[in-house]
Amino acid sequence: MAEKEIGLLEQIVKPVLTRILDWIAKGDHWLAYIFLLVTVGFVLAIGFLIGWIITKRKTAAEIKLLQEDIKSKKLTGLEKLKSSRNKYLEDSNLFQIALGELVEATTQQNEVSLGSKWDETRNFFFNHFVNSFEEYIEYCEVLNEGNGYKIQDFIFDEIIPFLDMMKAFKNTMNIPTILEKANRASIEINAATLNTTLKYANRNISKFRIPTLLKLMKLKKSILN
Repeated sequence: MAEKEIGLLEQIVKPVLTRILDWIAKGDHWLAYIFLLVTVGFVLAIGFLIGWIITKRKTAAEIKLLQEDIKSKKLTGLEKLKSSRNKYLEDSNLFQIALGELVEATTQQNEVSLGSKWDETRNFFFNHFVNSFEEYIEYCEVLNEGNGYKIQDFIFDEIIPFLDMMKAFKNTMNIPTILEKANRASIEINAATLNTTLKYANRNISKFRIPTLLKLMKLKKSILN
């Protein structure tokens, strides 16, 4: 399109220049000079208009590409969020099953079997369950950025239940009868394990959500102490 418009401009300018040269040859210098000024002004105006049209078309094309890129990234992000949430829910179910099996194993007299189940539950919790939730948080943080309502809902609907399960994990693993029969020492959960979760919650929780704030503080204390 730009070449076509430039070609049109050349078709206008050539006959004008021919006329000016003809006047100069005849000695009509003032007429040629005035007409030249008018022509130059006209050409500059046309050139500016063409440049504006080209720039506008280029900008519109760039905006369209940017919008398509944003849409594509958003769809990709939503797919990753869905995948990470499904992975977390799957690990959550497996974790609860493992915790239930550990409690059931206390009725058995096999110390080795109970100890093995205790180790499996512990390793699954720290190496899979916590990691899958942290990945879930990362995608939520990106996609929910600027959406205060979704962020608050995520803290209440996802983080609080996760911390509740972490508390249940610690309490169950440290039941005296289980520790004695499994021949294991009690476990402690350090602040590093909660780092990603609590940093997200503390950074985004509304100060007006008093019950949620108190619940977070209570869970943190019971998990770390």
